[in-house]
Amino acid sequence: MSRSTTSCLSALCPQDGRILEHYAGEYDAVYVALSPFIRPVSISLDLFCPETYPDHQAIVAACAPVTWAEVQKLGGFASIEEIDIALRTSILGLRDHLLRNDLAQKLASCIEDTGICPPAEGHHPELMFAAVMRMFEGKAREPLVMVADEFGEASTTYPIGDLLAGKVRLPSHCNIHTPDRSLLWTVHWDSHCTFLCSSMETLQDLKVHEALEGFYCSPETEVYWSLYPR
Repeated sequence: MSRSTTSCLSALCPQDGRILEHYAGEYDAVYVALSPFIRPVSISLDLFCPETYPDHQAIVAACAPVTWAEVQKLGGFASIEEIDIALRTSILGLRDHLLRNDLAQKLASCIEDTGICPPAEGHHPELMFAAVMRMFEGKAREPLVMVADEFGEASTTYPIGDLLAGKVRLPSHCNIHTPDRSLLWTVHWDSHCTFLCSSMETLQDLKVHEALEGFYCSPETEVYWSLYPR
């Protein structure tokens, strides 16, 4: 069973600017986890469109993750920054003068040639979900998490097992955290990555950098990290 509350129990995801500055006083470390690309294995690639997009359980059962490092090699990109800019350009998630249609076309060609799907923006990835929930299990005193909407409101407590089983329909762009808020998993609307927030000691103890592709924020890391030195 779950219980709902009306109090704001989750830090909000920053919309722009420096990530660590946004969380100052609450979290001193943030890991930017790159949402994996999706390779359909026993499901049709044609289903990956808005009208028939597979649900959580179908993706977990029938697809495999593809790292950005692999996409970088497959597509001949110079860096993961180029992949991020290509993804953001493809959803018109950048100002006009920052759009890189050449990179977006390069990524589109790579996706078509290899039969993979790009990660969804503003979304907690299905193919990353189990790994992150295991981290929550390792951190929480009880096997519970709190899920709040993008505004940090309408928090509901769920057993971690229910989320792992895909029994919970998560709100768009939601915040997931331990009851004591010591670990937060959140996502930015126009980003193809998620943020794991806690203390550096906790994130290192959970071996986040070994389980998930990505990088730790420095004081200079921005939400739109591919556009600036990080």
